[in-house]
Amino acid sequence: MKLSNILVAGTFIREAFSFWTGHPFDFELWVRLGYYTIRGVSPYGILPGAPGLSFANVFSISDTATIGYLPFWPLVTALMYAIYTVVGFGNRFVYYFLLKQPVILGDIAVAYLLYVLVSREKPERGIWAAEVWAFLPLSIIFSGIWGMFDSLAMALVLAAMVSATNTRRSVLSGLATLVKSIPLIYAVPLLFGKPRRWRSLLLAVLVPIYFTLVVSLFMRWSPLSFVGVVGSTVNKGGGSMSVFGLVSYLEYLGLLVPQTMDQLWFLGYLWIPAVLIGTVLAVRAFGLQSSAATIRVMLVITLVFLIFKTQVNEQYSIYLLALGLLDVSLVRPKRMKLVAATMVVVFAFLLSNNLFLLRFIAPIYSQATLVDYTLDLQFAFYRSAALVVSGLAFTVLNVVYLVSIWRDVPRVAKTQHSRKRQQLLATHPQLFEPWCVGCSDSSSR
Repeated sequence: MKLSNILVAGTFIREAFSFWTGHPFDFELWVRLGYYTIRGVSPYGILPGAPGLSFANVFSISDTATIGYLPFWPLVTALMYAIYTVVGFGNRFVYYFLLKQPVILGDIAVAYLLYVLVSREKPERGIWAAEVWAFLPLSIIFSGIWGMFDSLAMALVLAAMVSATNTRRSVLSGLATLVKSIPLIYAVPLLFGKPRRWRSLLLAVLVPIYFTLVVSLFMRWSPLSFVGVVGSTVNKGGGSMSVFGLVSYLEYLGLLVPQTMDQLWFLGYLWIPAVLIGTVLAVRAFGLQSSAATIRVMLVITLVFLIFKTQVNEQYSIYLLALGLLDVSLVRPKRMKLVAATMVVVFAFLLSNNLFLLRFIAPIYSQATLVDYTLDLQFAFYRSAALVVSGLAFTVLNVVYLVSIWRDVPRVAKTQHSRKRQQLLATHPQLFEPWCVGCSDSSSR
């Protein structure tokens, strides 16, 4: 199948779901974001429903209608709303369609960039990588149905990997962090394998900071408002695709006192030193001199992040699965079973957490969230058990994947030793000649 056909077909599938589906929490929040941001209202406060556009109101005191992102995404939603006012004819489904376009573009860009990265070294595997992503049910759901924009951030990470120049790679890395803060964990492997690494790292950090400050001054938003909201997501916990979700389940069963996780708030910061240590160890073990080494280091960082983060949402798997496809295409094809098992477990968690995706039809069925809530009450025990089992399985698979990568260290060390030997042989062949060949007896003595 030709690459163009794959990308067109993948786009068509996502567009078919784009205008009538959406998550009643996240996508509803995007609907409100565009409506209020274009009017100059700060997106870092609590946003009421958008008249004539909102389709759900599932927010609460603990889950308020506000965001935890830098200002890039609010401005994107505002742009989509501005376009809607011109071409939307007052039809809210046109607005929903427009809001999905940047997300779908990012997701299809991931498929294309996977093709580019893989084809550089193994042309025969490039089409396969693009095909898997374009038709992967998880990526279709996250982008075309849910409306989450992690794929847009991941596309910029992959674009940075494709880029050859330091400046471009730094800017793309910074833009990825601007879209969503998670790609910040990839700054070292993306930039430290190139010359002037500290300068590149500084540029990548300054891009989101500069953009945020400019927007806050232009829009007259208090910098402290979004610093506080974004900062609150650093140690956020709760039921999720993490081993820490077991705590919430034990609370539900009455085996732990309520709000136990709140008392263990310090665990929410555990992922930060874990990622820093993992980054240092991975760079020392694998280096950053080849694409295979960079992929390994980025995978180690991702896996450590997912293992130690107290809240791991389903869409976080985008970063792992995209890198996993690079891994099985270019580094270790035998790990395909691990990547496939991870896809299955994430899909199981997704179905359990969203009750077979019923809530995603809320834009066309106003009672969808009510039916979802009613079913949740009836099957709460089984649903909670399924979430814990799939969440624990996800963590176990991450640990197994991490161990599998770490077992590559002896192989990498042997390859690096062989490469250095070949370089020395080319530059100093005399070092590898038999000792004292041609020497006289007296000199050898």
